[in-house]
Amino acid sequence: MEPTTEGMFRRISSFIALYALILLILAASLRYKVGASQVHASTQAAQAEDADCEAVASVPADLPPAADESRIEPDEDQQNAIAADENLIEAFDIGKSPRELLFLPVKINGQNWWFFVDSGAAHTVVDVRVAMYLGIVDRHASIGPGSLFQRYPLPAAFIGKTQIPVENDVCCFDLWHLRFASLNSPICGILGMDFLTRHVIAIDLDAGRLSFLKSIPDSAGHQIRLSRDGYDRPTLTIDVAENKSICFLVDTGCVASGAGAIEGETFTSLVEQNQLTMIADGLLSARFFGMEKCRLASLKRFQVGGFEHANLWFTDHNEVNLLGLGYLSRYIATIDFPRDRLYLKKGSQFARKPGRAGMERYRAAPTLGNETPGASPGSWDWNTASAWLTR
Repeated sequence: MEPTTEGMFRRISSFIALYALILLILAASLRYKVGASQVHASTQAAQAEDADCEAVASVPADLPPAADESRIEPDEDQQNAIAADENLIEAFDIGKSPRELLFLPVKINGQNWWFFVDSGAAHTVVDVRVAMYLGIVDRHASIGPGSLFQRYPLPAAFIGKTQIPVENDVCCFDLWHLRFASLNSPICGILGMDFLTRHVIAIDLDAGRLSFLKSIPDSAGHQIRLSRDGYDRPTLTIDVAENKSICFLVDTGCVASGAGAIEGETFTSLVEQNQLTMIADGLLSARFFGMEKCRLASLKRFQVGGFEHANLWFTDHNEVNLLGLGYLSRYIATIDFPRDRLYLKKGSQFARKPGRAGMERYRAAPTLGNETPGASPGSWDWNTASAWLTR
């Protein structure tokens, strides 16, 4: 009898253990369903509450900030000027510093983004983070050097209250290094020559204003004929020494305390001829593809049209001569891109002496890096790509 009793006891114990396990599984399953229902209900409530907002999780943490509407509205003086000038399409506040980019608000999909005006760029560019956020490119797309040669359709986009259209296709590129070099300016994109070529603009840093015009006003000043380079960017031949003229790219995106840049070999030659006087060497300057070391020097003579300046500052550049905003800021500069004309009228800064204030522009980054973000150096033709797209 004892063995039989022991066997029955074991079978009963096993049955009780199995029953307890089944109950435990059922309880766990019930608890999961209740929890899932609660999570689903709370998610639906949150979605209902924020139905008109983007999901927070879909917004990249490093997305450049959108344009602040309060900075876009023209002040009373601007509104009065717009009303009084029939030739004026629209005017925008750009600040008064030649060391700051010319920002305009570009509205895409109902939201304004800061783009800067850059006649040194052949094509309009959208920062890759903004492009992914707006659906211009796929969020999982790999944007590398090759993407510079790809064009993407831009959703309906326009500038300002008058809705100046931005109708061209765009390139996508990571502009993080430009934001960093310009002390975290909200650079979301670049308005290049494929946009500008249809417009007449006036840059007046005395008033801190960039204006889109219907035509050239009678008071625009001295007329200078422009040419175009192989990438359809405006150029100008300038006297830099006796019997020495060189071709400069008119570049509204070149901002620094100096007047622009001179190609490296020409720069060295002018130093040897005592036309350039060295100020500093080994400075860091922001270029489109990263930071580059550069030299800074004072040019003895510089003549554009009937205007002559002495001792303007220039850096060297690895491939091109640039006439930047540091020079244009001395004038009220009106550029008729469709007719290839530049008009210069002396401004209050015409005789401004160059100074060391603003040399921080050349020291913006702590390390030297010529690499395109996400690409290995030497993996593609840097000179061709940089000339094709921008400076």
